[in-house]
Amino acid sequence: MPSPRKRPRKGNAEDEWAVADSAVGDGEEEIAAVNGATADRPPTDPGSLIRLPPDHAAGKTGSDRLQFPDSEVLRSLQRRYRSMQPFPHLALRRLFPDGFLRRARDEIIQHCEATHKETDIYRVYQTGDLANLDGLPPDEARHLGTLARLRRYLYSPEIRDWMERLTGCCDVEAGEHLDGDTIDCSVNAYTRGCHLLCHDDVIGTRRLSYILYLTDPDEPWQAEDGGALQLYGTAAGDGQPEPYPCQSLCPEWNVMVVFRVLPGRSFHSVQEVLQEERPRLSISGWYHVVSAKTNADAASSSLASLEGHSRLAPLDAPFVPLGRRLSDAASSALTAVERDQLLQYLNPEYLRPAVMQALRKRFAEECSMQLHDFLNPARVAGPLLEQLVGADHRQATEPSATASATDAWHTVGPPHMRRYLQLNAAAVDGSPSAAPLEHTLAVLRAWMGSPALMHYLERITGVDVTHGGLLASRGAVRRFRPGLDYTLATRHSMISDGEPSVVDATLCLVDDRGDEQHAAWQSQELGGYECYMDAGGGGGDPAVYRSGTKAPAESKVSAAAAADDDDDESDDSEAGNGTLLVVAPAHNTLSIVLRDEQVMRFIKYVSAAAPGSRWDIAMEYQTSGHDSDRQS
Repeated sequence: MPSPRKRPRKGNAEDEWAVADSAVGDGEEEIAAVNGATADRPPTDPGSLIRLPPDHAAGKTGSDRLQFPDSEVLRSLQRRYRSMQPFPHLALRRLFPDGFLRRARDEIIQHCEATHKETDIYRVYQTGDLANLDGLPPDEARHLGTLARLRRYLYSPEIRDWMERLTGCCDVEAGEHLDGDTIDCSVNAYTRGCHLLCHDDVIGTRRLSYILYLTDPDEPWQAEDGGALQLYGTAAGDGQPEPYPCQSLCPEWNVMVVFRVLPGRSFHSVQEVLQEERPRLSISGWYHVVSAKTNADAASSSLASLEGHSRLAPLDAPFVPLGRRLSDAASSALTAVERDQLLQYLNPEYLRPAVMQALRKRFAEECSMQLHDFLNPARVAGPLLEQLVGADHRQATEPSATASATDAWHTVGPPHMRRYLQLNAAAVDGSPSAAPLEHTLAVLRAWMGSPALMHYLERITGVDVTHGGLLASRGAVRRFRPGLDYTLATRHSMISDGEPSVVDATLCLVDDRGDEQHAAWQSQELGGYECYMDAGGGGGDPAVYRSGTKAPAESKVSAAAAADDDDDESDDSEAGNGTLLVVAPAHNTLSIVLRDEQVMRFIKYVSAAAPGSRWDIAMEYQTSGHDSDRQS
């Protein structure tokens, strides 16, 4: 288990009794009661909301029934729960006795093992399901007695009944109630860089979500530590979450946040943890519903929402047809005019015949390659990088996440699928007031959609023969800001059934100057890399999609290396997890990938620790669909 550097002190061996201290909103008053006390009559002794039975010594028996505050406090909590925005939720303070929860926390830190898990949507350390505590051998179970008791309390009839009354989450007349047999929870440790992106938690029969925070009780968690639970409002009319959260809840010791799982509404995320001294520790889980009817809400989950928006183009633009074939035969060479157009920005090394021939051979073998120093390094890429770094430095002085969204840039969402900034090319084209950076990026985007560049791509990929050539293009200039932006592996990123293959050409621009920054981007720890996955699933655990992939160096191509191709075999062994390719960010590098049906792609969330944004010009080129290999 990732453990804090400072161990918490031991709590009192006696369980504390009786106090109700309810949820609080931003600046709102607390409601409290002790043994029948009301909000007008504050408690005399701080304690806990739930009254636990005595801690029995080994071999003794006794009642495990829990006691809760009176009905007046419950009604106050119900009113608070229903009034909270952007959807009903409640932060229950001092839910359990302090000493009891400290002992459970100590057991977790000292005796639980957590596995690092990472997908497109999260990075976290997580234990196995706590339902498995009942099956532990005696020599292990004796070290986790308090944790097992805590889990038993969380799913006890008393707490489930109280949660039903508090939240009104079950239709009692229809025979619904929270299931006591389905125990669905685990310990989650968010260390520096860990995060969970926007989602609504709707899977199957989940009805209530909860997070019980076990952060360091002696060193209170601060807002600047990150790790906040972020809540999203939904846009009127379409049920999609707003691009940025409207509410943030700090993970405080002995606070349990609870909210109903609402399809298309309960959107939330966990902000990236920004400090490395202590983990953001919690028990997270769900109460499932038992009903006499089928759970009709399940079809409205965020996953179903993603499936329902499968026609949403990844680059928010239709393909623009060329109107003519670029080449009619494999021998069609670049014209002198096309070469002049390319040399406005292209590194001239990539126009050498030997280089082009080697690139064509490489792409025929692997269907992907990276071209480093793609733009002219001295005349184009170098000055452009200075402009990009300057833009990042300016944003670092702006406190708002939306400050960088201007007339020239707009936020692309919704955040349960993606979030990044996209250049408004129409606002830049012909505008005398356009900033130099935006003007340069818009010009490069237009150049990458030109017939000359498309003809060049045909020549170095061979799709003029294998797929009938490139017929249309679309693209966008994107900015993925540290601590904010990403795309997820959703169905909308796939080619529709029956549609022709696509050539992806993405020009990545990042500040990787210096060995340390270059190594950090290449390590993938900062995110910002692009991942291609088999939508067929691959049969593996999606939480380990990064294992077994090609090392970034094995798919790289430079002009010099391409001219001196020694036919080295790369290691194509995958771990059966569906990962096809991972492309680490590198400045002035063009990644070219032939993408067919059933392939998803995403840009991993860019960590707040990244030295700057991941900028790119992402192009898609549609082929004619004619593949001579398939017809032979």
